[in-house]
Amino acid sequence: MWELPFRNNVKSLSRALPGAGILDLGCGQGRIAEFFTSLGGRVTGIDIAPSPRWRGGGPGGPGYVCGNSESLPFRDDAFDIVVSCSTLQYVDHASVFREIIRVTRDGGVVLLHENMPYNPAILIYRLMRKAHSVFSSSARAYSSTITRYLTPAYPYPPAMHLENYRCYYLFSPLCFPLGARTGIGRPSILVGMVLRLDSWLLSRIPLLQKFCWFCSYTLSIRKPQPP
Repeated sequence: MWELPFRNNVKSLSRALPGAGILDLGCGQGRIAEFFTSLGGRVTGIDIAPSPRWRGGGPGGPGYVCGNSESLPFRDDAFDIVVSCSTLQYVDHASVFREIIRVTRDGGVVLLHENMPYNPAILIYRLMRKAHSVFSSSARAYSSTITRYLTPAYPYPPAMHLENYRCYYLFSPLCFPLGARTGIGRPSILVGMVLRLDSWLLSRIPLLQKFCWFCSYTLSIRKPQPP
């Protein structure tokens, strides 16, 4: 889900990744942190809960911190780039955006990859999850953590400037439950065909973007200068 948008983001970045300080916000198991490390970034991942995979990191790999994205344990202007995937829907946006602005240097880049509200296949999944939560306390607790989804029209704080966005996965989510992947970076023939169909339709009928599953947002940080 995350690899295709992030690779497109990397191609469009105006600065080189090698040596850049990168924060992976809500890093989970650390796969995205490892991806950016492989491109030369100095990556720190943070998540509210630690993962056993963090212990597998060696010299030159990502560093990991267990902490809250709404109160980041980093100094001001600590990072050149902040990346986040499917995290903001579970947190208070105002607090997290305030912290992102604080820890990102002026002129830095923020790459947000978030679920969108209206994809039909995902709506069915969410309805099933809500139905399950009636009988499961753990599912009910999980559903209660959903706050708000981003959209292309989201009102970001003044210091965060939306430079570009791109929507992904219109019909292709229907393929994912089939296990139709052969590994990272190698989509099966079926998934490859449906991804191409998605791109073709979205380029010709922009109104369909609203019904995509996933959207990638590229923002720049422009902090107010002191008088």
